[in-house]
Amino acid sequence: MIIGGVLYTIILACSLCALVYSARVAINDDLNKKRNIYLDIVSHEKWSIAVIFILIITVGDLGRGEISPIPWEAFYEVQYYSGLAIAILYLILILVTHLWLFWNPSQMIIQSENIQSTGARWSIRLMNIMTGLLLSSENNAVYRSIENIAMR
Repeated sequence: MIIGGVLYTIILACSLCALVYSARVAINDDLNKKRNIYLDIVSHEKWSIAVIFILIITVGDLGRGEISPIPWEAFYEVQYYSGLAIAILYLILILVTHLWLFWNPSQMIIQSENIQSTGARWSIRLMNIMTGLLLSSENNAVYRSIENIAMR
């Protein structure tokens, strides 16, 4: 039981750092600018590795319909079956996933390409939101095709 608690604490800490990193990307904060040593540690770019694992796990859960894409419904559902600690973890996982499915890729494209046109910015964001809606829906086409390839 002690190993499970330690493992949960490590996963929760990594997920929280991934959430802080994702939030900094979402608000177009300059990640290279030195501010505070503690903020730099918990929002370092290397937490994007944790984001990749979070996206794989959570998008799979969403595609299989095992968890609701709505954060508070997912929280209450997981809390009912697994308890408060796991529900908090899943809430963080859903929030990180939503940031990366619906907002962060468009922010990164706009920032890296230095797009100034308002119409271009909104079209990029709209495409990002539409892709996020596709990937967060249950039994989406992308998940079904991956599942079909894996079954062969």
